[in-house]
Amino acid sequence: MNFKCLFGHRWKNFMCTVCNARQPKPKLRSFGKETKGKYTYEYYAASSADEARLFLSYREVTEPLYYIQVETPEGIWGLDKDGLYLVGLLPFQKNLSLSQCTGKISSINPLSIGVQMAAKGNTDNFVCGIVCGSCGCEWKDGVRLREKTVVKCPQCGKYNCVDTSTRIECIEYGNGQTLLKSTVEI
Repeated sequence: MNFKCLFGHRWKNFMCTVCNARQPKPKLRSFGKETKGKYTYEYYAASSADEARLFLSYREVTEPLYYIQVETPEGIWGLDKDGLYLVGLLPFQKNLSLSQCTGKISSINPLSIGVQMAAKGNTDNFVCGIVCGSCGCEWKDGVRLREKTVVKCPQCGKYNCVDTSTRIECIEYGNGQTLLKSTVEI
């Protein structure tokens, strides 16, 4: 999903980098709502992880134990009161031989629930901002904690190797320029 706004500008995180127009909310196929004990789930299907993340960016969850999950060919993306999550990594994401370039972490919250759950071994990943080492596209994806992970750029399709082994260099970008560099220990 590589949209351009009405004026032909580029998108970053579903927003136009020049005029701040927002990409339209996609219409996804709903598979209904289900309550399992104290847990409530809404289920949807999307054609791509990018479409799922865009759909979830329009949603908000404020209640505990309420989950919105979107199944895609690139895994199941979800949203709960703590934010965006990826249910599990795909097998290709552990195959480092697929790597075509080195991706960078653009944003991470080392105190997030996702990082904490990965540190405890409850999940195999946490979601953070990634910048493609080839085309500079920025998106959110799941990566392994303290290991290398392969993620696929939604814009150019290249496989990026992202390393979270001990220290992560976080780079904040704005209008294509580096605004802030910091190092996070996880």
